Amino acid sequence: MASRKGQQEIYRPAFEGSDSPHISYGIPFTEACQSHVEKTFRASRVFIIASKTLSNNTDNLKSLQAALGKKVVEEARRARADLLITLGAGSLTDAAKIIALALANDATTFEDLDRLDSKGDWAARRTDLKAPDVPIVGIPTSLSGGEYSNLGGGTNDHTHQKHAFTGPIKGPALVILDPALSTTTPDSIWLSTGIRAVDH
Repeated sequence: MASRKGQQEIYRPAFEGSDSPHISYGIPFTEACQSHVEKTFRASRVFIIASKTLSNNTDNLKSLQAALGKKVVEEARRARADLLITLGAGSLTDAAKIIALALANDATTFEDLDRLDSKGDWAARRTDLKAPDVPIVGIPTSLSGGEYSNLGGGTNDHTHQKHAFTGPIKGPALVILDPALSTTTPDSIWLSTGIRAVDH
């Protein structure tokens, strides 16, 4: 795929011998996302999860929304979203994984989400749950690496307890990398997420 600016997209599996996730780089994230929404996922109802910092302090979210146009929906469940996109750091990726799992298992409350977690066992596989069928595209702005994992963590706002969500949860099917996005990431987050990725 050739970019308007003469750049060339690189699109390949992230890991040798594995089909998921694929990674895309070499062209602007908006251009890559628009192309894959239409050609790879054939999606028509896209729900975007974006960081507050990017939303308030940059035009990245507006640029993405403009690129996707009328495909962007305001509510994932009510609009029957057929693709989730994250724009931001690792916690958003985990949120998208949990949202996709919740959509597949008709979870709408804190109690429902509690029913989906693995009770702290990060190696558990929940065979009683339905696997998510809404794919995820991750557009990261940090080095956390969560977009390459099929595990998710989320903190209950009421109890402040962190919950582990494991199989059949799924990570992104596509990770779009654009170095221009890293220019807005504070040094403290860039360095801390890099060290955490090495630790993991």
